[in-house]
Amino acid sequence: MRLASFAKFVPEGRKTVAEIVTSSGASAAEAKAFGRLFGFDRVAVTDNTASVADTFHHVLDTMMAADAALPDTLIYVHGNPAQYDMTAHPVDALLASHPMLAQVQDWFEMDQQNCSTLFWGLDAAQRLLEGDARRVLVLAGDNLSQMPVDDRYAPGVTAIGDAYVGLMLDAEKGGTQIGDIFLKTHSDFYAGRFGTARQSASFNATHGDLVREILDATDFDADSTAPILPHNVNRLSWTQFSRETGMDRDRIWLDLLPDVGHCYTVDAATMIDRFMTSVEQSAHLLSVGQGGFLGGCKITKEMATCK
Repeated sequence: MRLASFAKFVPEGRKTVAEIVTSSGASAAEAKAFGRLFGFDRVAVTDNTASVADTFHHVLDTMMAADAALPDTLIYVHGNPAQYDMTAHPVDALLASHPMLAQVQDWFEMDQQNCSTLFWGLDAAQRLLEGDARRVLVLAGDNLSQMPVDDRYAPGVTAIGDAYVGLMLDAEKGGTQIGDIFLKTHSDFYAGRFGTARQSASFNATHGDLVREILDATDFDADSTAPILPHNVNRLSWTQFSRETGMDRDRIWLDLLPDVGHCYTVDAATMIDRFMTSVEQSAHLLSVGQGGFLGGCKITKEMATCK
């Protein structure tokens, strides 16, 4: 499956970790310790007057400016089920307002695999392209701007930011190719974010094993320099993974974590633009979502596309 075009939008607004953590009733000392331990300074936030459709207008505008071919199929992906007023669906608004979507005949929505939902969306796109679809646009991202600030805080785990991506996919050969999508659900962790402290601790303790499972399934070469484009759950988890495996910490691209935060299901995709301009020929996108959802894939480009 070819990645024919890519665009992302990271809002300019920011909230500090101190504001997010203390909004949950925690102390300023706890907020400071959280930021230092987990590697967060602030997170990206969407203007609270912007709708979900408004945010994706930025992504579509970028694609249109790059003369991307128009899609016939759209998949809207988000990690947090609560996204919009049910009386005004964002896809309906986008279809009615943006010329980039003028040829869309079918659209789908996915949100059931938490922070790994993007990979379920990519898998669906691959299957659709094996059928009648010619070009599938995956729009992914979560807007928490109209929700309580403390919804951005997962105690002892992460701080949530906002970011949005668009991936135009087709079945053409050459260019940048996305390999087979790895998907798996570990039902042991079914409780997800609403589990007990013991259940959450058990899930967090297996993070490294779950990441290795994804990498093994996507033909990761530990001796190469291919980077990991990860979920930005927190710096500590990835530091521990690096120690456990002996992997060079620089191969795990966490550039956006201190300033943007963990953006639900789009973290890995927000690093695609860096990959496209790097000297690396391949990279591994992955996410471990609460509830035991695992997703990942390998992305490979022709070296002629390197800049």
